[in-house]
Amino acid sequence: MGRVGILFWFYRDLPVCRNRLEILRRENPDVPVFGLYGGDLRHAAQYEEALRPRLDDFWAFDRAESSRWKWLHGDLMIAAWYEARGRALEWDHVFVAQWDLLVLQPLAELLPPLDTDQLLLSTVLPVAAVEPAWVWSRGGHEPDYRRFLDELTAQFGPVEPLSCVFVIACLPRRLLEAYATLEHPEAGYVEYRLPTLASAIGLRFVEDDRFSAWRPADPNQSTPTRRQRFLNGSRRAVRLPTVLTELTRSDGARLFHPYHGLFPVSVPWALRAPGWAGYVAVREGRRVASAQLARLRR
Repeated sequence: MGRVGILFWFYRDLPVCRNRLEILRRENPDVPVFGLYGGDLRHAAQYEEALRPRLDDFWAFDRAESSRWKWLHGDLMIAAWYEARGRALEWDHVFVAQWDLLVLQPLAELLPPLDTDQLLLSTVLPVAAVEPAWVWSRGGHEPDYRRFLDELTAQFGPVEPLSCVFVIACLPRRLLEAYATLEHPEAGYVEYRLPTLASAIGLRFVEDDRFSAWRPADPNQSTPTRRQRFLNGSRRAVRLPTVLTELTRSDGARLFHPYHGLFPVSVPWALRAPGWAGYVAVREGRRVASAQLARLRR
């Protein structure tokens, strides 16, 4: 595999961003970390000043788009970063580390081998496999979906529409270059635009169960696997006791999303000592349970 860079994509919660970068740097000391700030531009200078020492590069998305637009079109923000900044930086694949993704293992150990024309995405499936229950291809979103398919087909020819969970992404240069060729880039939604465009230009997907995220719309999977419970696109955050319990397992997860809290980066053996992790997991579990019980008694 060629050179991998980390694209740290963030827009809120400065202490958490600092915590994530400290962990990414410690686990990947020789990997460049590029910053993509997608928040309120009035706060961009504050974030740059605070995080610059932990970044090899900083760039702020400067279009006046709404938070919802940014949520729907995260891939377009990454493509904008590529055109403005990423094209000139040294990397062959960029691993997208969102601010609420906790990565507790070096990428050199986590990532499978990737050729130039390969990419990694969470749970790529044909849209046809999830369409009956997937909100983004039916109901009020169906017109946008159909418009995207019509325009992509007109530009690239027939292509099977694909979907993913936009949690884990390791993207090659050729994919981000392709966004500049789209005649109507804002047609559609990131979780089908990204994999379908990749397929349309001939890129290949690498399958790896360690990066699989749960898809409730998948009729072939009624419940998530153990690992999929820790990688999901919902707002249900993974908790610290869960993370620490996983660290006690030799086959445990090392990626967690969404994780909104601080992780104990100041204790170096936190990531490496299963006994300590197990102890803290039990202690934290009891603390959370006690707090919940106290609220119920009020």
